[in-house]
Amino acid sequence: MNVTIITPTIQRQSLLDTCRSVDTQRFSDWRHIVVVDRLEQDDALLAKIVHPQRVIFFCSQEHRNGGNTCRSQVFDSATGDYVYYLDDDNTLCDDMVLEDMKTELEAAGNPDWALFPINYLGNYFFHDPPALSFVDTANVIVKREFARWPDIEIHESDWVYIQNLLATRPYKAFPDFRPIVNYRKMGSGPGGRDGSQ
Repeated sequence: MNVTIITPTIQRQSLLDTCRSVDTQRFSDWRHIVVVDRLEQDDALLAKIVHPQRVIFFCSQEHRNGGNTCRSQVFDSATGDYVYYLDDDNTLCDDMVLEDMKTELEAAGNPDWALFPINYLGNYFFHDPPALSFVDTANVIVKREFARWPDIEIHESDWVYIQNLLATRPYKAFPDFRPIVNYRKMGSGPGGRDGSQ
C-alpha cells in the first residue's frame, strides 16, 4: 500500500508540526502534497518543510474556502493506492500510525474507504455510521479512484465528501484502532468553518 497525503494550507505555523508528523513516520511509502492557498508566500516557513517526498503547489488565486478548491485542484497529482486529507492544524498521532493503518487495511482486504478514530480536542471521536457533525475529514482514508474532493463553497464539504462515499462505496470501520490524528484546535471547526484551512 502507498498513500498520498494532501494538506491545504494558509501557511500557519502549525503546518510545521503537521509536516513533521508525516516526516517521522516509520512507514515510508507516502507522498505529501501541500497546497498553499495564499498569494504571499512565506518562504521561511516553506523552506522548513522541504522533504524529497513532499511537493508544494500554489493556488493562482486565494480561495479562502476551507481548503475545498485546493484539495480538488491538486487531486490529479495524487498517486498510489489511497488518499488521506490532513489539514494544516492536525498531526498524525505517532510515528507508527501509517504503518499500522496499512496492516489493518490489508488485513481487511484493502476496502474502498475506511473509518478510523481521531483525537478531537482531547476526546475520542468516532461514529459509525458517520453522520453530519459526527465525522471529520481526518476520520477517513479513501482509495484514490474514489477520493476526489468536491470543489464546493459550503463549510460542510467534509460531510458532502463522506456522504458521496456512503452512497456509492462500501467501507470498513476500525473502532478499536487508536486515534490516528490529533485534531488540536477549535476555532475553525471541522472543514474550516471560519474560512481558514
